[in-house]
Amino acid sequence: EPIQENALEQDEFDAYSIHCLLKHLSTDAFAGTVRIVRPTKVAELLPIEKFCSDSITHETLHPKLFPREQICELSRLAVPAEYRRRQIDQFSGAATGVINQEVYSEKELRCFPFIAVGLYLAAASTVLNHNISHTYVMMEPRLARSMSFIGIKFEKIGPTIDYHGKRAPYYINPHLFFTHLSLGFKSMFNNIIKQLEKK
Repeated sequence: EPIQENALEQDEFDAYSIHCLLKHLSTDAFAGTVRIVRPTKVAELLPIEKFCSDSITHETLHPKLFPREQICELSRLAVPAEYRRRQIDQFSGAATGVINQEVYSEKELRCFPFIAVGLYLAAASTVLNHNISHTYVMMEPRLARSMSFIGIKFEKIGPTIDYHGKRAPYYINPHLFFTHLSLGFKSMFNNIIKQLEKK
């Protein structure tokens, strides 16, 4: 999207979106953001509907089949370059009880998107708080695999296509989210819920 006069990247979907922002406490720097596009009117589409509708091949999970107020899309997940890749020793202890370091290679753990996980958990808490039943996201398959490490198992509902890189349409609902989420990240999720309740 073009940069606006206020230097912000904006589009038509921002008018009915909620934004989650992650801040690094010790430096007060922004470490990531994600947008939840939440339509409430018939004319309001999800980005996935406007640009990638044909890529959704699942017959019963297309967003057009559900009331507008029951659907949302996670989009514009962004993490600054300096936070994207860390050495595994910087995460020593961070994965204890959450990720079995013996199961995954050092390369996989080094690239594990901890910040993306935090953003998705923040988005999930917001989605649940607004009683939204069906969530969609266009995502790189490798990110979907990383999410599955901790039990956030998105259902792939169409083929991988070339859309801002190789991406595929994915779906999740509250039942899928809670069924597979690992114990350690359930604790993190509950902490996020408590923090939001204080706001």
